Amino acid sequence: MPKEASEVYHKLLGRPESEPPPPVCGTDIARAMFELQLRSPAMLAIFPLQDIFALSPRLTTRDPASERINTPFDYTRNWQYRMHVPLEQLVSDSEFTEEVAQLLGQCGRAAQPPPQAKAGGREM
Repeated sequence: MPKEASEVYHKLLGRPESEPPPPVCGTDIARAMFELQLRSPAMLAIFPLQDIFALSPRLTTRDPASERINTPFDYTRNWQYRMHVPLEQLVSDSEFTEEVAQLLGQCGRAAQPPPQAKAGGREM
């Protein structure tokens, strides 16, 4: 296990030192990392699709190596990615979309509804 993975698992995620990091990032760890980044004071929180898909076991069915979009010094396939889930399936997965919306809301990142238009100084 790389030292960096252990540091993230124990220091950033607050997991007990007596608990070794798992060999594979499960949905619980993906959710904790996602939430940690959403709670950042940064104006933007930008995630690769693969990280968002890791929140759902139904969307993480492929080998993690096939999800990688950049391999240093491999000039044959860098920066290529094809989403393995059709967009229609992703949008219709209410459990997944509700979980993402819930996380965004809990972390204060939910989209705010636009202010109501005013006509003649009155709210409509």
